[in-house]
Amino acid sequence: GTNIFKLLNASPFNDNIQIDPRSKNNGGRNIADLFHLLDSCGANPSTHLGGCIYYTTNPNIQPIDWEQYRNPVVGNIYGNSWQCSIITGAGSFPPHSNDLNDFGVFKPDAPDNFYHHNPDQNLWCLGTGCAPLLDSLADAQAIIDLIQGQVDSIQNGLWPSNRFYITRIMTNQREYGPLFFQKVKMVMDSLALIPAEQLQWATIGETFDAFQAWQVETSQDFSQWRCGQIISSNQETGPKPDFLILPNPATTSLEIRLPDEDTHLIQVFDLLGRLWYSQRLQSSAMLDISKWPKGMYVLGLDHKWQQKWIKAE
Repeated sequence: GTNIFKLLNASPFNDNIQIDPRSKNNGGRNIADLFHLLDSCGANPSTHLGGCIYYTTNPNIQPIDWEQYRNPVVGNIYGNSWQCSIITGAGSFPPHSNDLNDFGVFKPDAPDNFYHHNPDQNLWCLGTGCAPLLDSLADAQAIIDLIQGQVDSIQNGLWPSNRFYITRIMTNQREYGPLFFQKVKMVMDSLALIPAEQLQWATIGETFDAFQAWQVETSQDFSQWRCGQIISSNQETGPKPDFLILPNPATTSLEIRLPDEDTHLIQVFDLLGRLWYSQRLQSSAMLDISKWPKGMYVLGLDHKWQQKWIKAE
């Protein structure tokens, strides 16, 4: 039969597929043993930890487990040594109630100060962005819109340009099947249309290589930007004097008054970068926002002018 590990580790897949163990301790084996088994099966071992607990409400049931991987791990069964260099998928216990959804790359300081970057530590943490879940029930188009909106937020200055951004789409192998693969293809084909200088697919290793190049280029040591973080220091791009949105705050409807009778692209994003409205208009318009969640939004005109507004109760 076919050895799927050797298959994925050979051309043409070896440049874009990376295998890291997720279950770290099972049946008396630890993560070093798992990497030994992967190596024996023909996979290319890495030094990446594909998931860890950084926060827990019940340490007696599930303790914070990432800090132990700062030191070499010796296999319980095979006696081999494995040293971690990158942790990712910083999750929480109970499962996914307080995950670290961050777009950046940094070195965690300590279990009680995880989000503080400490350059003297040896483990890097790679973020997962907002980590949308793609499964058989998920709206694939919503995930496409989410990531496109995040790209637009960076390009339009809604998010800082001096950051290194990583996002991840989560899936589960139990979902695999023809209908699910159609969704995966839809997402991949759609995101492939985004220019390569704005978005690129990459393995964990390729991502970290790109981050190191970014460090050299920018002279910055790390990058952090949380899912849902609000810009507080960047100046808002002022609208044209006769480009108006009102009322502000708004509750059920929002009026957009355009500066002239030319065709203009109107887009509305929330502060997660999700696109809520996109339309080319030649005249003023009234948006029904009665079912939109309350919060702050940014309305953009032709990728040039932006104005924040608030959806109230």
